[in-house]
Amino acid sequence: MNGYGALGLVRGISDGINLGSQMIGAYNQMQDYNDRQEVKNVMAQGMDAAKANRQSAIDANMKVGGEASADGSMTVPTYQDAAGKSYGSEAELRGASEKAAPSIEDYYMKNVVPKISETYLRQGNVEQAQKWNDWAEQKNSKAGMKHWAKALQAGQIGDYKAYADNMVKAYNTPGYYDDGLEADGYDLVKDKEGNVTGLTLNLRNKQTGEKFAQTVNGQKDMVQMGIGLLAPENAFKTTQSTVMAAEAAKLKSAEGNLKFQREIMRDDRKAANQAQLQDKRDQAATDRLVTGKQMDAANKKATVDTKAEALRRAGYSEEFINQNMPSLLGLGEFKKAATPAETRRMIHMERMKDFTYSRKPKEEQAAILERDMDIINGGAPQANPMSGGMSPQPQQQRPATGGAPMIYDSKTGQMVPYQR
Repeated sequence: MNGYGALGLVRGISDGINLGSQMIGAYNQMQDYNDRQEVKNVMAQGMDAAKANRQSAIDANMKVGGEASADGSMTVPTYQDAAGKSYGSEAELRGASEKAAPSIEDYYMKNVVPKISETYLRQGNVEQAQKWNDWAEQKNSKAGMKHWAKALQAGQIGDYKAYADNMVKAYNTPGYYDDGLEADGYDLVKDKEGNVTGLTLNLRNKQTGEKFAQTVNGQKDMVQMGIGLLAPENAFKTTQSTVMAAEAAKLKSAEGNLKFQREIMRDDRKAANQAQLQDKRDQAATDRLVTGKQMDAANKKATVDTKAEALRRAGYSEEFINQNMPSLLGLGEFKKAATPAETRRMIHMERMKDFTYSRKPKEEQAAILERDMDIINGGAPQANPMSGGMSPQPQQQRPATGGAPMIYDSKTGQMVPYQR
């Protein structure tokens, strides 16, 4: 709970009663205070001075005189103001002069506010003097002081309703008496005869919304409470304390937020470092994967090249190799490998295109096929299966004319027509 709580307010009201008692005593007796009460003394004297200044202004505006009658038989009284305007009676002139004169609150603000600043300076408290000037010059502070002065006057003449009205207004003026509470109306306590015997002030915590009431019994204590509690110098100190507490809380919150931000930054850096390390690990894994794939691709290419060359040396045509290599080898990036039976069938059908092979006994055909299977499955380069009297290159066809068979030329490594 900010400022006065339910218990704190009781202490504050008690202090206010004591302070108000001292101030009213000063108004009536003009007694001197010691150095610690110097500011309060200035305030007390300021109120009397404000009353005196206002009365002087009223008196100065009233010009009561006389002049001879038209027949000179008597002196006729005259009632004029400072501007020369005439009135029918002294009461009428006084009423107009009182209406024209500045209020006691105006004189109080004009005289007391600078004197309090001078008092702080005389005491050597320059910083406090500057803070007082800054606070007193604010519009809301001036409004609060005027309400307080009106409450003081009303209380001294026994107008307790006006006193309570202005005290509540001063209490609720933002920036005047900021203790975290606000007055939520009041009730005058009365006896059976209707005489005011005290005041119940209804209060509400502005932050929590909690409501409670405080009753002050006795006319004197009731007035002294408001005068002391809401006196400008006390209002100034209370508001300053609230501001300082708010600034301290704000600073503490800022420090806590800074610490939190630092922790976040530290966690962010830690997370960034971990993320960077993980990125490096992921990149290394990716590099290994890429390298592995590249090696696999290279190995597959080497396998393809080796087996293709072996098939060429075995006498197969480029057309057969290009069309059937994927199915025969079944490498990762190619088609699924043909089954052994399918592979045997494919190469047998290709061999059957050659007349020499087709006329060989089945045992010799089977031997040739086994060698071809070894080439495809093992990948090792094989000797030309045609060199031992086997059939010539399967894809080479006999010439269209002459009917000459094809034989293997060991010098050129090509199949050529047989010549006698």
